[in-house]
Amino acid sequence: MSLLNSSEILAIQSDFRQPGTSMSIIDSSKGRKRPHTSRSSGDDDDQTDLPNSTAQNGSSTEMVLSTTGQNGAHSAANAPGKALKRPAPPRKSHKNTPIPRQDENYPPGNPDKKTFRNSLKHHPRASQAFVEAFKKGEHIHFHNKKVALHIWEDGQNYMKKIGDFTGVHLFKSREGLDMKVPKDLGFDTLTDYIPADESINVIDGYSGGSQDMTMGDLLEEFKKEIRNHTYNVLSLEFSEINGLNKKFDEPAFVRQSSIVNVLENVLKSKAAEVERRLKRNYKNPKELGELLHDKYYYEAKLKNLPSYQKFLLVSMKNAFTDIHVDLSATAVYYHVKKGRKVFYVAPPTTRNLEIYKRYETAPQDDDIWIGEALFDQWKRVEIQEGFTAIIPSGWIHFVYTPEDSIVVGGNFLMNQNMEKHFEFTEMEKTSVDLNVIDRSNMFRGFYNVMWGYADEVLLRNLKNPRLAFGTYNIANDLHKCLESLDLDKELEPEFDWYTKKEKEDILKELNEALNKYLAKKMPPQPETQLIPIPKMTEYGEVIFYLDRDNLAQYNDSFKRFLFTN
Repeated sequence: MSLLNSSEILAIQSDFRQPGTSMSIIDSSKGRKRPHTSRSSGDDDDQTDLPNSTAQNGSSTEMVLSTTGQNGAHSAANAPGKALKRPAPPRKSHKNTPIPRQDENYPPGNPDKKTFRNSLKHHPRASQAFVEAFKKGEHIHFHNKKVALHIWEDGQNYMKKIGDFTGVHLFKSREGLDMKVPKDLGFDTLTDYIPADESINVIDGYSGGSQDMTMGDLLEEFKKEIRNHTYNVLSLEFSEINGLNKKFDEPAFVRQSSIVNVLENVLKSKAAEVERRLKRNYKNPKELGELLHDKYYYEAKLKNLPSYQKFLLVSMKNAFTDIHVDLSATAVYYHVKKGRKVFYVAPPTTRNLEIYKRYETAPQDDDIWIGEALFDQWKRVEIQEGFTAIIPSGWIHFVYTPEDSIVVGGNFLMNQNMEKHFEFTEMEKTSVDLNVIDRSNMFRGFYNVMWGYADEVLLRNLKNPRLAFGTYNIANDLHKCLESLDLDKELEPEFDWYTKKEKEDILKELNEALNKYLAKKMPPQPETQLIPIPKMTEYGEVIFYLDRDNLAQYNDSFKRFLFTN
């Protein structure tokens, strides 16, 4: 599949210029007989959202058989005593040809695809007029049939259900996810968990601007029946706010998969060991100085660990978030406590990401919407109250809020997406240099985390025979990514955990550990030539190595073999 070149991108941009801001919107369907994501499912069966026009359009696609005459009257109505003649079928048609009810595919007020797309061009994005135009067709036209949505009744056996985590997963109940959320968290009790005088940054969807206000003042705005704003809180990270932090835990899958969590646990363990050693009252000044240095070293790293896994989102009806990939291509979890949210996701195919990257790394006019270039790629995902969505790394998406909503969610780095995390972080750096995005939109401390993960976690695991096998591929991927960096550049201007020399030492030690593991894994070279004999067993294909003397005696009970993994 060929990628778009610069001229094609410019052509797309010129065709869809709008006189407004750069925000995009999402809405959920209204008046549908049943939500798209609330289909019943069997016990523990993967409810894969396969192409289904009936479910997606919310209307029946029954066919009507042509069994009447051209005037619409039944043949039985002919006068008695006369020979009954079967009415001739219409020309160029076949008997009993099914005729679809086109008016049910596009009910009154719901535009066809061309009309819908054209209507979005005539209003500034994020404006009230744009939102109203969008709501008329979003539930019809954003159903990419090539994207499967995995819907589960609950989180029991979540690891098995999520599998290799290459698709979007939606859990109707958080039971089994091992996620803790305050039962009474709502608009009336929010200040019990977030102080009323807590200053928060609030985005006004209609104007596209932002401002700081207190949580108390924001909640007063929600009480107004007539609203001139669509306030949206997206950046309230609450890991340092005791009220909510003590009552909340991310899903177990997030805690187990997060690189930051794993690194934090290792650093805490080492810091605790230093504390225990300090309590022994060392009299040797040199040894005491080294311990105090280590204490400061681990405490400084823990204090500067980035926090992106616990966000509180408070959104007014009709609020939305523009098209984006989450910072450093992090994976996302999203639990709707109150209200409803609608995500539109596009898979991270080569072509989709190429379009997105070209858009993000080139100065743009605010009236160009990448959603038009990716129009047929979007998959609608409605997250109802009590539902939890988990979205893999690199998925392009935007969000619409059809009801006042409270959401808890967060972002996490994962082992399996190492190269993608680096790729998007480098792209974001380019966007910052071009003033396309602000530096605050980047993953703060990303490079520190990756160097620390290599130094404190992966090197230790490679040296442990029990952990080396599961660590090799991850360490090898990270080594390649770190090796590609320019160590002379200042990547963490606020606080760099490692000097250039220390980074070079980490790369060298990591490379040696990888090579040592490979050397141990290779079969020893025998003094006599061995003949490899492949054989299928219950473990898969096994290679039996036999010398020429024993080749004739080969049988199933021969024990000298090597698994080919």
